[in-house]
Amino acid sequence: MLAQQSLFSRFDWRSFPQAPSADSAIRRMDGRDGASAARDRMLSSLRAAQAANPIVLTGDVHMGMAFNIPDDWRDPKSRCIGVELVTTSISSGGDGSARLNNADTVHANNPHLKFIGSLRGYTRHVVTAKRWQADFRTVNQVSKPGAPVATHKSFVVEACRPGLNDA
Repeated sequence: MLAQQSLFSRFDWRSFPQAPSADSAIRRMDGRDGASAARDRMLSSLRAAQAANPIVLTGDVHMGMAFNIPDDWRDPKSRCIGVELVTTSISSGGDGSARLNNADTVHANNPHLKFIGSLRGYTRHVVTAKRWQADFRTVNQVSKPGAPVATHKSFVVEACRPGLNDA
């Protein structure tokens, strides 16, 4: 397990309105995309160590996200070598939404992305020797005191089998 702030996986931000249009992928320089050489060294280290199923935990992008980490970012059919689970913020940025307006484009531009949502909350992890379950726990409105917490999406990662599976 690796823990850091920001996003580890490559992410194409072009489908967001604040991103300028361009023919090449837009990257945030304050995240891992701004440190692609360091990310590549980390992935090389995991490959060399023959890590059976690395799981990367990140946050600080104000969205819940789940990624399969491909062996080759340029090949959408590349084998999965690990996963990344990104927790949302608890309250920053207001209420958020269960589904992004641009979700279809975001997924099309990021084939390794398996989930994205901007509702506020946290991610609960239940870890055993055989599986890791991540539950994206959210509230519909942080602006409403006492709003109920619900599980928006759950994934399971099985021991020694890289990749996200619906729980």
